[in-house]
Amino acid sequence: MTVEFFVFPLLSGGCSMLFTFALLFVRSRVRTNRQRVIDELGLIFFKSQDRAVAAFDYARAKYEMQTAAEQQTGKDLPKPVGTWALIGAAVPYMVLCALGFMILFTPIQDLVSTTPGVRNFLVLKNIYWTMGQGQDAILTSSAASFGAAFLGSYLMTARTLLRAVQNYELTQLTFLQNAAHMGFGLVSGVFASQVFVIGGQNFGMDWSAGLTPGATVLVLAFAGGYAPDLGITSLFRLLKVHVIKTADEEVLKNAKVTPLEALDGIDTEIRNRLNQSGLYDVQNLAVANPLLLFVETPYSLYQCFDWILQAQLCVSTGIKTYERLRALNIRTSLDLERAVLGDDAPDSFVAAVGRIIFGASGAGDANPASTFGKAEIQHGAMVMLDDLHVHRMRALWVRIFATISVDGKDWVYRGRNEECGSPQCSGPATNKVAPEGEDHTVRE
Repeated sequence: MTVEFFVFPLLSGGCSMLFTFALLFVRSRVRTNRQRVIDELGLIFFKSQDRAVAAFDYARAKYEMQTAAEQQTGKDLPKPVGTWALIGAAVPYMVLCALGFMILFTPIQDLVSTTPGVRNFLVLKNIYWTMGQGQDAILTSSAASFGAAFLGSYLMTARTLLRAVQNYELTQLTFLQNAAHMGFGLVSGVFASQVFVIGGQNFGMDWSAGLTPGATVLVLAFAGGYAPDLGITSLFRLLKVHVIKTADEEVLKNAKVTPLEALDGIDTEIRNRLNQSGLYDVQNLAVANPLLLFVETPYSLYQCFDWILQAQLCVSTGIKTYERLRALNIRTSLDLERAVLGDDAPDSFVAAVGRIIFGASGAGDANPASTFGKAEIQHGAMVMLDDLHVHRMRALWVRIFATISVDGKDWVYRGRNEECGSPQCSGPATNKVAPEGEDHTVRE
């Protein structure tokens, strides 16, 4: 048995392991670097141990760092997922990748090999992209389909795993899910392409006359490997098999998403980067954790704050009303709160904002909102802004504003209570940890 017999199988196994171990190494570096950023963020804005912020604690917990509650109770630091545990979960994925690379390297070995035994023994003697005369054409087509399906599934799973590392979401389950995706993709890709080949025989195409796999076969196999679920769903719809619940097309026409580019400061390049973090439209961005967005992307903290606040206003009012509010320089959810709920908000300005928000239906006097006074407009604004993600942003805003302001007390549009240090609170303050959406003190 010659050296040539071992070269390409070893190369296939090396390629499958190289990418996996690179992912694990980068994951470790990502965790270390982002832990350092979170520590610096805590030293600047969240030094006080008795005023915990859930958004910051969640960021610490995600990167396996002690939260404020754990520090107070003396709980041990969470143990990170071990590298060996991840390697064990990655074994099925690496085995499938090694098999796929062996098929891809077979034509190269066939071209460079000078030993007939190697050419006749590897995998099966007729699994070559470059061979397949006569009765072996179907087998050759199957091998080529397998290689194309593997390429599609490998590219898809590699992209998914890279995104998991980037967002620090790589776990044992991630590897197993991608191994299942690759296995399903290989089967569905080869199946779809071979249905085309066998169907061609039934329609008079002579695959035994030395025909090589056509471009259509390879495209079907690649598509089946890249997105097997899409292929199966499309096949069921084509055959009118009602195994999968169908969507109401009329409802989908009215359920349009608002693209991220609708917000100030977000262009196509930034949108693509936010997509990698799982943020695909304005609603996704509106509920995002600004601290995690800052830690996991190259954008500044205040930039992340501004985008999320803009998204919250856009989601609350709708894109058309949002664009009209910008004419009054109301760009964010907290801008709307200041404009309508501020202590000294002029009645005329509140009325102008109310006409934009509640009078945009075009119903004229028939619209009940056309008779809204200041109290009704303020109530409507409070209802719009009474969401958990808005409360979280307000809580973070208060904490950061208190850190960067000159005296740490002045509030830009509402009077601050000298005892509790928060807008519109009463009663003595205690040093208990309050929920994130409330003031950072608890009154008794």
